[in-house]
Amino acid sequence: MNKKIYTGVLILSLIFLLFGGEVNTPALSQSPSGYIRLVRSMAFDETGVSNPVGIAFSIQADNFHVVGMQGQNLPASLAITQMDRFAGQSDTDLITASAVEPINLAFDNKAGRLLIYQNATNTLVEVKQDSEGNLLPPSLTTHEVQQFGVQSPQGMSVDSQSGDLFILDTVGPQIVHVSPGADGTFSGAAVSSVDLGSVGGSNLRGVAVDPSTGNFFVVSPDELKLYEIHATGVVAAVRDLSGFGIVNPQGLVFAPSGDQTDDPTTMSLYLADSGALTAGDSTSTTPSQMIDGTTDIHTAGQIVELSMIEIPAAGTAAFPSALVATRDLSLLSPPIPDPTGLTYVSTSNTLVVSDSEVEETVNGITQFQGANVWELTLDASVVVTGNISYIPPTILAFSNEPNGVAFNPSNGHYYFTDDNANFVFDLAPGPDGQMWTADDVLDG
Repeated sequence: MNKKIYTGVLILSLIFLLFGGEVNTPALSQSPSGYIRLVRSMAFDETGVSNPVGIAFSIQADNFHVVGMQGQNLPASLAITQMDRFAGQSDTDLITASAVEPINLAFDNKAGRLLIYQNATNTLVEVKQDSEGNLLPPSLTTHEVQQFGVQSPQGMSVDSQSGDLFILDTVGPQIVHVSPGADGTFSGAAVSSVDLGSVGGSNLRGVAVDPSTGNFFVVSPDELKLYEIHATGVVAAVRDLSGFGIVNPQGLVFAPSGDQTDDPTTMSLYLADSGALTAGDSTSTTPSQMIDGTTDIHTAGQIVELSMIEIPAAGTAAFPSALVATRDLSLLSPPIPDPTGLTYVSTSNTLVVSDSEVEETVNGITQFQGANVWELTLDASVVVTGNISYIPPTILAFSNEPNGVAFNPSNGHYYFTDDNANFVFDLAPGPDGQMWTADDVLDG
């Protein structure tokens, strides 16, 4: 081979090895894997929707609006279930909206309205809410939105601050950005789009806007991956959902955390997992369900709460401790065989202990001697006892199951949890200033 030709081939080969892969590698491969964790999953008994697909959140009502799988023949009305953040369903509204894919709904918290996209007619259905956040079906109005240019909508979201509407169009794929007029109408709305070519696929579902960053989130059911995308369309991060038991991810929405101990501004991403399998899939272990005359075999769906906030690592500093003493409370008189609640009473330098099992009789045997609450010295000597159970002798009966007890030194009140009643009882001393007496004041 000619030496010059050989040298030229060698140089081109080196250039390809050094730069060829970088030139042809899609932007997606450079995207970092973002942090994500499963906070909780809510099944049918908590949500009231067997196969959730669409999900939206009303700030005013502090409720989710959830729509389930509709089957092949889309009904003339849409059943929308309201569910609070703590997985308590409250009501179901029927909205007259035909040929609606349930994933295409979102709540406009700026204007106080639920929006539903009807692809077949290129219309946007609007339903107002009242001052308490309840939907008002008679307020239903429709907007002609053919000018949006949406061809295959598979998710919607509304920015709670600006009121801008975002629609995931799997043709492209792209996110269609709609800025309504100052009066909230769509006739003269500004329309633009965000190209999602960097995601590398068209089978995407759901869209949510992170209120803290403005980034978009979409999900791929095929890959079980969650994509975070900058407003420019560049993929910011990819998160793997395969370890969370999610079957068929659909709608997405950001809403406040369901953990009541979190800061109220802490946001989570909620995902509707329809759990649906294709008709006749033999892997399902649940009975088939008739939907509009069509038998679909499916697994149960769920709504999952996801967080992208890492849990702080536990401290690793050495913490020396030593056992000071052990007290057998079953030897006291009256005995405490199953202590469940314990609190320190700073005003008297004593302990209060509750027992949620002592009043029970098993096989004709009981250790109950008229007390299920004890006040003890720090070395476990009995100061006084009380009986708040319904088993006589009792003075103030309200709980056979005082599982936990806490003391508030600022007002002298005691708080008892009861796992049968699912309640917290507030007990305060009466005029005599003494606890466990007939004039104690109960507020439950």
